[in-house]
Amino acid sequence: MRRCINSPSHRLILGLILFLPATTASGQEQAVPPRQPAEELILGDGYVVDVERGSLRRRFEGTLVKANEQWIVLRVVSEGRNEVAVPVVSKAPYFGKRLFQNVGIGRQTEFRWIPREAATIAGHVHAEKPQPATDFADEAPQKGSRFNAFVAAEGKIVEQDGDLAEKADEAIVYMSQRRVYEMTVVPLFGELPFVGGAFRKTKARTEFVRTEIPRESLLCLCTYELDGEEATIELVPDTE
Repeated sequence: MRRCINSPSHRLILGLILFLPATTASGQEQAVPPRQPAEELILGDGYVVDVERGSLRRRFEGTLVKANEQWIVLRVVSEGRNEVAVPVVSKAPYFGKRLFQNVGIGRQTEFRWIPREAATIAGHVHAEKPQPATDFADEAPQKGSRFNAFVAAEGKIVEQDGDLAEKADEAIVYMSQRRVYEMTVVPLFGELPFVGGAFRKTKARTEFVRTEIPRESLLCLCTYELDGEEATIELVPDTE
């Protein structure tokens, strides 16, 4: 007996087979989180942000304190405890900890500056008490700020640190220090065995190197505050 493929039941099954792949593909496309405009981000809420540069990706989390057309800024606060004690006597009962032990608690605030064009919102946590918009006024990382940056270079993510030489905008320009050693040798006598070292002199100096990071290679730039004061440095060359 031949089966008729034009029967209503066969047409229904064929339609379901053709419809299911299209529905699955549509569902996969909707699974990609959309990019939110800066004005839709809520200050004070927690966010998870994925940053992509080519095939490289890194995820950052924190509390949103700034969102404009160039940057998304997340804040992360951490506290540390440091104990300094005199050996042996600090373990004495009653008076040991009071007289010979000192405990310090430090607080560090990290600001994660993420390039807006490379950021995708991956998660959002609503805060019970949103932070006021006037809490963080900087529109870009400021000159003199000490930073740590995650940069895409040669197919991998590397970390670079230094001090910003100018306000970060299209590129990150910073200064880093390195020690340079120069040796002065007295002719003939400096080459003598055993006693030659007395006629050689080594002088060390600090050299500042200016480096530029293209914005299209930057994943995140982190600046810091210690107990409410921004970590900055004044670049002064050696006078020797």
